[in-house]
Amino acid sequence: MNGIRYIIDSEGNKTDVVIDLKEHGQIVEDLLDSLLVKERKNEESMLFEDFIKQLVAGGKVIESSTKKPLRFGMMKGTIIMSEDFDDPLDFS
Repeated sequence: MNGIRYIIDSEGNKTDVVIDLKEHGQIVEDLLDSLLVKERKNEESMLFEDFIKQLVAGGKVIESSTKKPLRFGMMKGTIIMSEDFDDPLDFS
């Protein structure tokens, strides 16, 4: 397969793989995401509302003062909940 090379030890066993991320980056990202999900499958979960309360209490999120439906965005490194974001999921 193009863009994939195996590292082989002195006994001929494959020990590592080198993957060209320009060619296969999305596949690698999907693989790593699935491994992370598998690793975390037994972690405790919480309600979304409780998660937001925890973020607000820790100063990680600034709450909007209105009661309109909220969207999330990023401003100066802080996640903001507001109804005013044009592109609410732009966390760049």
